[in-house]
Amino acid sequence: NNVEKATISSTGSVFRGDNANTFARVDSSGVTIVSGSATKATFGANTTITGGTITLRNATNNNDNVVVSENSFVVNDNGSEVASFGANTTLTGGTITIRSSDNNNDNIVITQDSVTINDNGNAVASFGANTIIEGGTITIRNTTNNNDNVVISEDSFVVNDNGNAVASFGANTVIEGGTITLRNT
Repeated sequence: NNVEKATISSTGSVFRGDNANTFARVDSSGVTIVSGSATKATFGANTTITGGTITLRNATNNNDNVVVSENSFVVNDNGSEVASFGANTTLTGGTITIRSSDNNNDNIVITQDSVTINDNGNAVASFGANTIIEGGTITIRNTTNNNDNVVISEDSFVVNDNGNAVASFGANTVIEGGTITLRNT
């Protein structure tokens, strides 16, 4: 074809493919790649790559990659998807840690057999075969009535019915209400 393949000047250079609308332009702002009149990539102070699916790969292992498509951003480790961000986000792997941007020690750690919530590096809750919740005061309450709850504090365990303590276990134990039954089993 009669397409000029290269133009070199003091303000930049253009290198064309098989038609006038497919080229690479090199100038003081960087490198621009155009295919069929559509800019596919610009490399300069800010880099933009445009396309259907974009894959960034490791030089020594093509299976370590990041794939950006219309609806997702997927991270693969040796061919296995370890993170997928889209309408639904999935993180997969050995140990997954979600951290606070203000304090790395405020985090949630998910492992094979437990989920641990840390406050400044101290485990305040661990959910696994045996669940542990610790802290100052722990309140377990009903979703339809916040005043129906159990409050565990340093020196007592209190059961509340609509805000009224019906049982309190501590140095002194008090159980009150309508009928109280103690049985020998």
